[in-house]
Amino acid sequence: MPVRYPSVDLARGAGLIGVFIAHTAPITAHTPFYIKWINISENVAAPLFTLMLGLSLGLLVSARSDGQSRARFRLQLTIRSALLVVLGLAAGMLGANVIPILQYFGVVYLVLLPVLFLRARWLLLLAGAMAIVSPLLMTAVQGAFANWMSAGGAERWYFSPVYQLAELLFSGYGYRVTGLLVFALVGLAVAKAGVGNRSTLVATSLGGGVLMLVGYGLSRLTAISAAAYSGTTLELLGATGLALVTFSLCGWLFAGQQVAWLRGVARVLSPVSALGSMTLTVYLLHIVVLGLWARTMPGINDDSWPMMFGLIAGSLVFAVLWKKFVGKGPVEWLMGFMAFGHRSWSSERSRLRTS
Repeated sequence: MPVRYPSVDLARGAGLIGVFIAHTAPITAHTPFYIKWINISENVAAPLFTLMLGLSLGLLVSARSDGQSRARFRLQLTIRSALLVVLGLAAGMLGANVIPILQYFGVVYLVLLPVLFLRARWLLLLAGAMAIVSPLLMTAVQGAFANWMSAGGAERWYFSPVYQLAELLFSGYGYRVTGLLVFALVGLAVAKAGVGNRSTLVATSLGGGVLMLVGYGLSRLTAISAAAYSGTTLELLGATGLALVTFSLCGWLFAGQQVAWLRGVARVLSPVSALGSMTLTVYLLHIVVLGLWARTMPGINDDSWPMMFGLIAGSLVFAVLWKKFVGKGPVEWLMGFMAFGHRSWSSERSRLRTS
């Protein structure tokens, strides 16, 4: 069973709060600038969430028992992948005005299986290659389908399995597996380098800063967009950097626990860490809430400050109470039981000495 790193839980929790903001913040062109900055969640929420997916997968790899064959381990992860796809498709049927990401995560899990045991440097090279290839595939597939649809039979193409699979893998609006693989591969590489190592924190801080500078800086100097969900190489680079910097900040917070004020900050943020220990559960709950809103309040937008703050506050309270009195989130328990046979509801032991 993998050791829990509080920095990883904090980063996961921050990513999930970013998802809530991205899904419900009522940001418009008339929103004051000092409030509009929270719209950065659009740029970082999914990348950070996906980076943590790859990192968590890496922690599972390092926790694999010596006697367990790679084939059996991959089979367990395949079961986990299938569960994510099922949960994502089920979430999509709830009627919420958002695109669930879990089915994309399930496919990303599956695609990562052949590269699980590669060294960090090779994973980073693959991530760099995907950052170049993913936009090319997206443009090519979108162009091909546009041509086919303009030739007639648009409805037939749109509802065909070929189109739906292509949307999932290459050309979807918002998410696409090829783009998410960039973030997941980097997260897997970070886990291979050592989550608790200060050298890893230095590398993620500096590397993340450079990627942000390259991605968002070059976008300013060129006509290439780095806007959230655009899927361009510059967006993938900048968003990866933003996710790495966010993770490294969480890591430095727990690496400096000998400093009194940092210990205080960690205690204040402990509800966010609790949220990060059960992200799947709370993510699905927020989809349920948004789905119920869409069904019971038709025509009324769910983008509102009460909805955003309600989701954040309600999720933090739920996570703190559930973790205190029960332990693992129910969806996390189900995933562990179905894939690995873990029966205990108690949370895994946290390691507080480093990030």
